[in-house]
Amino acid sequence: NGSPFIFSYQGGDGNDVTLTFVPPTVVFVDDDFAGTNNGDPVSNPNPFVTGEPDATYGYDAFDNIQEAVNIVADGGTVIINSGTYTENVDINNNMTILGEDAATTIVDGDDQDSVLTIGAFTVSIDDLTIENGEGFVGGGLALNGSDVTITDSTIRDNVATTEGGGIWLSETASLSISTSTIDNNTAPNGGGIFLDGGDGTDPDNGGTLNVMRSTISNNSASVLTGGGLSIEGGTTTLTNTTISGNTALNNGGGISIIGGTLDAIAVTIEANESTFGDGDGLDIGAEAEVTLHNTIVSHSTGGGADDVNGIFTGDFNFIQEVDGDPLLGALADNTGPTLTHLPLAGSPVIDTGDPALVVDIERRGVERPQGVSSDTGGVEVQQFVGLSGGETLVV
Repeated sequence: NGSPFIFSYQGGDGNDVTLTFVPPTVVFVDDDFAGTNNGDPVSNPNPFVTGEPDATYGYDAFDNIQEAVNIVADGGTVIINSGTYTENVDINNNMTILGEDAATTIVDGDDQDSVLTIGAFTVSIDDLTIENGEGFVGGGLALNGSDVTITDSTIRDNVATTEGGGIWLSETASLSISTSTIDNNTAPNGGGIFLDGGDGTDPDNGGTLNVMRSTISNNSASVLTGGGLSIEGGTTTLTNTTISGNTALNNGGGISIIGGTLDAIAVTIEANESTFGDGDGLDIGAEAEVTLHNTIVSHSTGGGADDVNGIFTGDFNFIQEVDGDPLLGALADNTGPTLTHLPLAGSPVIDTGDPALVVDIERRGVERPQGVSSDTGGVEVQQFVGLSGGETLVV
């Protein structure tokens, strides 16, 4: 089929011949390749570069993702052209998976299983939409001891029958998410993301989650806790991120943490709901260690009638039940990679954050601070000074 082999001859009676398959380091996927015969050349397989040498179908070009991830060399790259790929993919190697664009490169689980199941490997995922998965854990992604990075991607409309509608992390997994959206996923526990932590009493017993410049929105924990995010242990860091419109039947409409550590730096936790429980925005268990810094928690509704339930440390925060209405706009496209809540004109969170905030770029790419201090929350309002009459325009 056009696949290369290493040919070696050991001498002797002439029968000592070894053929060793050479896996490709870059593999291309395009549903338009369907119907191509093994060994046939494929022209212009790379959506990012024109005029590249032909690929060979059945070796480094396929019409589906599973065959591509099965054959690519350890640490290689799978490049996926725009299209909708109805698959449930198992990944058991180190690799980079690069979609052409998240808006047009879609992996659809067809409600059959988790969309991506990843073993104990290092995997980078860029520019994909992962949708319509339905698994026991992790309808979108199930990470079993994996070390995964997700960038410029969308995980939406997935279901888990137990934990982690969008994403499930085992207690030995590590996940870093940036400039991505986790939206409209559902599970009994941890609608958006679930981080396993064993019994939740030891911060060292659990995985690692870092979420930067992203939005976790409209997810639901239909039975238990953590509509947006359920943390049972390990280490979680949220930076320049929005947690919005998530719901839980019980505690922690936005976030529930029963063990481990959570650091939230320049985060907006807005308009979340726990129907019958406590901590409608954020619920903190007795074994958890939580630090909030330059963070907003507001417009939380539900049974607890509180934005935050539990003990946390930190400063330069704006908690509505203590500080009043932060005057935020609706979740909307305010430029940037994901939807955000932009502070309205006259908002008390403008210029009242930490003047020495270590996060010098906010989620839309705006430099901090724009005024005398950083704004509290995940969005920095742009200010233009020097108009006629010396006015300041806030946008």
